[in-house]
Amino acid sequence: MAIPLKLTPEAYSRFLVAFRQANFANVPVGSEMEVVYVDDQELAHSYFYRTPNFELFAYSHGNAARIVLTDYNYKENDLAGKAGRSEFEGALVRGGGRVARMNPDLAKVVALTSEAARSRLVEGIMRGVVGNRQTADLTALKDVFNDYSKVATFCRYRLGTNSYSPTWRPVDASDYLRYYTHMEFGGNRQEKLNSIYTL
Repeated sequence: MAIPLKLTPEAYSRFLVAFRQANFANVPVGSEMEVVYVDDQELAHSYFYRTPNFELFAYSHGNAARIVLTDYNYKENDLAGKAGRSEFEGALVRGGGRVARMNPDLAKVVALTSEAARSRLVEGIMRGVVGNRQTADLTALKDVFNDYSKVATFCRYRLGTNSYSPTWRPVDASDYLRYYTHMEFGGNRQEKLNSIYTL
């Protein structure tokens, strides 16, 4: 069953609840979930995700065939600058532009869906974007997105690349702070802490 994505605050909150529940209901590796966004012209834009980590792997527009991504990882310029609601709406409509690689539009789709499902910190920012109360600083969020796996594993919400703990929950700002202040963390501690405090 497809999960509808609508960009009103209440509907977006319901979407994230359903998206997280579907992820756990289909937890075997390789199972998939479909998210559908319908634009103003009633054209459906479908995005397909693998469990158990909300990984976008394909998309389609209208009745066109799926385009399966050959490359999921963000590139240097995929997450740059600030984006408001209209930029995210445009990204959902354009998707990958019939290209099979991650690009700035697909990166915004991932931020609005997968990254928000994984992180309460990101969810709060995206709720502000959907409600037209703020823009998302994608440049600043890049580290949050890239560090999710390490933080979730450190907090024991994930037990490995494709395995969740029974106590899994979306990470929040305190989880990032715990990870960055732990002696296990080997990066620039103050820089990372500042990035969380300023989001």
